[in-house]
Amino acid sequence: EHELVPQARRTVVDALLRGGSRAELADEYESLLKESPPTPAGLYDAGVIAQKLGKEKEAETVWRRLRSKFPDHALTARASLELAESAFKRNQFKESLVLARKASESEEPTVKLGGLLLVGENELRQKRPQAALKAFQSAEALGGDRALHFRAVAGRGLAHEELRQWAAAAKAYEA
Repeated sequence: EHELVPQARRTVVDALLRGGSRAELADEYESLLKESPPTPAGLYDAGVIAQKLGKEKEAETVWRRLRSKFPDHALTARASLELAESAFKRNQFKESLVLARKASESEEPTVKLGGLLLVGENELRQKRPQAALKAFQSAEALGGDRALHFRAVAGRGLAHEELRQWAAAAKAYEA
């Protein structure tokens, strides 16, 4: 119950993710799940550890629990982005789109940018290039990480291509 416990737990999780053994990760995962009451950071970290252990379904379950117990917490947006990416990989574009929109509402710039990019990619997959273009333009306007910025520019080019706006697509690809 000490005020430094959350920071200490975060440090432990970071250290284990960098160089911990599978057994240590599994022990920490179990420990995080047994926290009473559960905390947003504990649930998010449990999902990250489950993912590192190759337990995708368990990671998704923990992140869904985070979303239901703490819908307004900042880590919920990160969990939504993780869930959206997983759904996208499984070609579940409608579910991914809902989750990506939630992530795009984040106050955290990287999560917001990732959410907007995933919104655009989902819209393209669902043959809605105008909505995709809008998402990619919003992502591009945020700036931030160069790799994500270029992904937004390329997405804008794809959306223009789908809309048969060849000059705008070529301009995006040149950028």
